Amino acid sequence: MTHHCYREGENPTSTIEKLLNTDPKLGRILAKLRTASESSGVPYRMCETNSFSGGGRPGVSDTFASALWVLDFMFTLASAGCAGVNMETGVNQRGFISSYSPIGDDEKSHYWAAPEYYGMLAFAQSGLGRIIRSTINARERNITVHATQLGKNPIVLTIINKEPSFDAVIGIEAAMPFHRGSLMRLSGPSLESKFGVSLGGARVSPAGLWKPDRTEEISTSRGRLQVRLPAASAAIVTLHS
Repeated sequence: MTHHCYREGENPTSTIEKLLNTDPKLGRILAKLRTASESSGVPYRMCETNSFSGGGRPGVSDTFASALWVLDFMFTLASAGCAGVNMETGVNQRGFISSYSPIGDDEKSHYWAAPEYYGMLAFAQSGLGRIIRSTINARERNITVHATQLGKNPIVLTIINKEPSFDAVIGIEAAMPFHRGSLMRLSGPSLESKFGVSLGGARVSPAGLWKPDRTEEISTSRGRLQVRLPAASAAIVTLHS
């Protein structure tokens, strides 16, 4: 089964703030799809989706905000049993390069990883294995967490701070014992930035290659970790036993 989904149509109300806040209709859509999938035994896939339809909202869909949005969005789909997702890219039905395209294109044979690409890349690093239960007391702040584990490998937490100006300190506790943590950051100059985005301190090369060159080690204190997460950023935290 397949479905199309956008936050809304591209219009003046399609703002960064709206993109980063919860889509009130998404939960209902995913619940219906999951019920139909489980009752029929047929997997479902989000076969066409992105931020705002009609090619996206310039100054919103092509900014670092889209990286944080898509990282959280893909985890939301995975947590709801979605089998896969196709993010719209390139030339749209209206004949121009979409603002939401993860791959930048100046139509002169120059291509680059746009901000949304980095959010998808972060999901590829952190979304392996099964989704495991996680909760966060964000105190009404727009901060989310997702947890995964591949086999008996360490637990991986993806923490996303979508607050534009609130730096958070996240305390981490886990049901399993762990002795240290390491983290890799997804960051950009600002939510509005179209360039300068990095994952693990590295950018995707013009040839499409990427390798992290900056990770941080975190020590535990009484079985607890603390992670400093600046406003408008995300961190992939691995808990080592």
